[in-house]
Parts: sequence; structure tokens; C-alpha cells
Amino acid sequence: MRIVFLVQQLSQPRCIKRIESFQRAGFDITVYGFDNGFYTENLTSISFEIKERFITNFKKSRIVRYFNGKGKILTTIRKENNSDTIFYCFGFSFGQLCSIYPNVKFIYEEADVDAVKTSNKLIRAFLIWLDKWIINKSMMTVFTSEGFADFLFGVQYPHKVFIHPNKLSSFFLNHQRSLERTSKLNPNHIRFGFIGLIRYPNTILRFAKVVGEQFPQHEFHIWGQPSCNEFTPFIERGFPNITYHGTFISPYDLEKIYNQIDISIACYDTTSYNVRIAEPNKLYESIYFNSPIVVSENTFLAKQVRKFKTGFVVDASADDNIVKFIKSINLKDCQQIVHNSRLISTDSLLDNTDLLIEMFKNLINS
Repeated sequence: MRIVFLVQQLSQPRCIKRIESFQRAGFDITVYGFDNGFYTENLTSISFEIKERFITNFKKSRIVRYFNGKGKILTTIRKENNSDTIFYCFGFSFGQLCSIYPNVKFIYEEADVDAVKTSNKLIRAFLIWLDKWIINKSMMTVFTSEGFADFLFGVQYPHKVFIHPNKLSSFFLNHQRSLERTSKLNPNHIRFGFIGLIRYPNTILRFAKVVGEQFPQHEFHIWGQPSCNEFTPFIERGFPNITYHGTFISPYDLEKIYNQIDISIACYDTTSYNVRIAEPNKLYESIYFNSPIVVSENTFLAKQVRKFKTGFVVDASADDNIVKFIKSINLKDCQQIVHNSRLISTDSLLDNTDLLIEMFKNLINS
């Protein structure tokens, strides 16, 4: 069998991890996908060939981009589909196209429940129904968060649904994990850090702003690609204790980055329902690098942080909450979190697709 990967964002580390894991397992793979201009540094060291890279033109309207993309993927499906091909679709829109095209075998991986991103109740209900339709039509569906399955199906989700959290790259299998921090945390001089796609002005940038305005004794460091209009004017305010380091290459730069911070900020904006049910890879990164993580209240991520006892849960949508939280940070709590992180085995933090590939092979054989 040949696997044809359809990728919404080629530079997405999760997608790269998945493709390379199937490649290492010996499958014949072909890759098509879109280059959206984000994190293109990640494509400099991939181990696979991209057969066709579609460049996203952001000068065109969102509707035009949608239909152009749909046309390119339908052409790809038409060209590549045969009895020996299985498509691996990353994302709702590609899964939708494979589900309606006749005689297509496909795997569906969902890292965002796009259906919940609309506020229109009727449209939302239809999209949730359509999502379940795609799952039903797929050979297998991969969720990166158990929260997705709980939301769509409750505790009894279909047998074909496989939960595979977005953990650290197997790149770290070849590295010795340090169980000691490179520096001692000083509650009087804390280095906060955000690592990732820069968005969520109501929470992430709000947190940084509070540090800049009210806590000159602390620092806030930012790594990543800007993806919100508020970021440039925020940086241009020139807070002396806030530093933007630019983009980075994942996973290669992660250890160096985490060695420069004390506490990882991942309090995403919960006005998006998708944020409430997702399980971002920052959880596993922070545990691996012994860095306490700060996440938003009323999320699946908060549930996991409380379960592992490896971070703090706050409502970062208001300045007062952030101020109160920062003032409450003490050395004893942070040391306990670091201790709890050390107790979690390295194997449980790394991306291991053995079970996923075994399930896939069983599907082929059956």
C-alpha cells in the first residue's frame, strides 16, 4: 500500500513527525501540501520529499483561497487515487474532500475541531454532523486530544478513533534528558516565556503586557511567528523586560529555548471552544524540560496539568487575575512542580507511533 499525505500546513511539526514516522516504518509515501509561510524553517531538515508544494497567496480573499485549495486537493485525489493508495488527511477540509470522493480510502487526523469555530448554532450543528460523517467514512481517525472525542461522542467513542496526543518529537530519543534545571528559579526575577505561533492577544499578549507594565523585576521572552495584528504595536512599545527572539526551528531549538526561561506561558484564549478541548504539545514540552507551565482555566489542558501536577491554572483574560497570580508565585511551589515533572517517564512524553502504525497495519491486513 502507498500512503499519500495531504497536508494543510507542511511546516507544522506534528505533520512532519507523523509523515516521518510512517516513512521510518517502511511505507511508500508521497506528500502534497500547502506552504502558508509559517515556520518554513522546519522544512529545511525534513527527511522526505514533497511531491508538490502549493503556496498560499494571502493577497487573495479567504473564500478564493478556500476554493483554490479545494480544487488543488481534488485534482491531487483524482490523480493519485487507485486501489493501492490510502490518503492520510490532516484537517477537516481535506477529510471532507476524501469522504465525498468515490472509492477513496483515507485516514483522518484532527488536531482542531473546526466545527466549533463558528458561532452560528445551525452551521455549527451541521459541521459537527459532517465531522462525524467524515470519521464514519474514514478507515481510521486520529485525534490529538481525548477532549475532542469526549466533545463529539462522550466517553463511548467509535472503535476506529485513535487518541494520539501531540507529544515531543522522537528526535529526543537520541538525546539525554536532563533532570536538573540549568539555573535556579528566583521568585524575585522570573523569566516567563511563550513559544509558538503568536496569537491570543486577550491572554498571551495580555500576560506579557502585565509583566511589562507592572513587574519590571521579571522578564517575558517570546519565540515564534507573529499571527495577530496586535503583536507589532505591542513589541514597538519597547518594554525593556520583554524580548522577542524571532522564529525558531522545532524540535532542534527547543532545549536551548527552555534553558532560557523559568515558566512557560500557554494560557490560550478560551473564547475559542476548540482551545477548551485541545491538548497542545506545550504540556509535554514543559514537563520534559522541567518548566512549570501556566494554562487557562476551564480547559482540557487545565485538567491534564492538575492531573500531572506540573503547572498553574489561571484565568488570564483579566489583568487583575494575572497580577494576583504572579504575586503568588513562590519557590516552594515551583520546586514541587519541577520534582513532579522529573517523576514522569521520558518515554511517556515522546511521540511514539508504534501503536498507531500497528493499528494501521491491522486495517490493511483486514
